[in-house]
Amino acid sequence: MGNKLEWVLTAKSLQAARESPGVGGALLVTGEMEVAGVYCRLKFFPDGSPLRQVPGFCSLYLVCTVPNVHVRFRLFAGTKFSPVLEANTARGGRDQGRHDLCHLKDVLGADGGIVVGAEILEVQPAT
Repeated sequence: MGNKLEWVLTAKSLQAARESPGVGGALLVTGEMEVAGVYCRLKFFPDGSPLRQVPGFCSLYLVCTVPNVHVRFRLFAGTKFSPVLEANTARGGRDQGRHDLCHLKDVLGADGGIVVGAEILEVQPAT
């Protein structure tokens, strides 16, 4: 399939998230979007989620909101891609992603913004 979900985040939106962090730190969440026939959301922590291990790294997660699907995907921030990941919603959906995706400063554009997203590689019924 190779379908991509891209989310353009401006420097202003990253700064706004940092200025009003939640319990888990600065967090940006998309609305529900459809890609490859699957409805999902992206959750991006520019300064890393509470589970981040490497200082300076950002965290990105895919949340599939469709029941009973198995999705293979890769996440990306700028030019950095995760290894292939899997999400299975047969027993309820939950975030799947990388706590330590990449060093944020390495992927920010000249304007201080970034494009993050997910590339959906395969969608199958969950077993």
